[in-house]
Amino acid sequence: MIKIKNLFSLLFAILTSTLFAQHENGNKRKIDSIFASTKIEFIGGSMVLTQESMIVLSKTAKSLHAFPNYKYRITGYARSRGDLVHNQILSKNRASQVKNILISKGIDASSLTTKGIVGIKEKKRQARKRKVSLSYIDFKLIEKTNKKSLKNNSQTQLVSTNDLIDNNKELSELKKKTNKADTQKESKKTLEEYLIVRSEISANKQEKERAIRQDELHEKARLQRVTLKNQKSRINVFFSMNQISFQENSSVLNDEAIRILYKTAEFMSFYSNFQYNIIGHTDKSINEEQNILLSKNRAKSVKSFLVNKGGIDSSILFVLDKGSTEPIASNNSKNNKALNRRVGFSIVE
Repeated sequence: MIKIKNLFSLLFAILTSTLFAQHENGNKRKIDSIFASTKIEFIGGSMVLTQESMIVLSKTAKSLHAFPNYKYRITGYARSRGDLVHNQILSKNRASQVKNILISKGIDASSLTTKGIVGIKEKKRQARKRKVSLSYIDFKLIEKTNKKSLKNNSQTQLVSTNDLIDNNKELSELKKKTNKADTQKESKKTLEEYLIVRSEISANKQEKERAIRQDELHEKARLQRVTLKNQKSRINVFFSMNQISFQENSSVLNDEAIRILYKTAEFMSFYSNFQYNIIGHTDKSINEEQNILLSKNRAKSVKSFLVNKGGIDSSILFVLDKGSTEPIASNNSKNNKALNRRVGFSIVE
């Protein structure tokens, strides 16, 4: 009777495991089907999503709500042409942009991971346009990979043990040779000399390695300083050529200002390791108290656009209001006043 019960328990466990596996495979096929129809694209070489991609992401988020127990990888892509560092940052920012949108649609942030890839060769014409792809994380495959890695580590430890045995054999041979010396005193002296020479060689080797590492660190720090200086110079040139102009007594962004701000957002995304001042200015058409308020509103309009439309982190942007205190031209004509009605940018030092 007990054997029959055990047999039924075993059959029930096998049936349950089979049904669960079938259910899991069915879910994965459904997820693959969802991702196969998810085509996410960005405008030009930027991190601004197309309107169609925003609609696709909304539909994808609704579909993923049916599978809350899975984890997903968001992979951003960028072409290998141009600046490699820029493309690496761009691919990561694209993946992060899609992740933030999915989170805003109710997807759990802990179920999403991001990755950036530059210069990958994608298949077919459809894949060439895809700037971000989605995939689920197969933990069974990861578990197999981890087991394989553990096996390789065990083999490495075995090789290390064999090396230790070989070293012990060499020491044993050395002891036999010293025992054949004429006297115990000579044997001891020979061993001491050997250890001293070996210690000196080891010390010299360590000193050389330490010097090499120190030189490498100094060179790395020097290159970082040069790179930072070059980046600041490039940013300042860009800002000097891209200031935002306004109509008289207005803080509304016109079409030309919006075009410049899209370009500025992409530039700031590439150099996101800096913080920036957004500086509002006015002409002298009204009193200075009103000028201060107007210049502040102009700077706020620019910051709002960069955050909401350009995807820039608001924590790296700071608003400054200068009123009419820093003109770039005298306020004695309409043209000069138009030059002074502006918003400029600078790096926070």
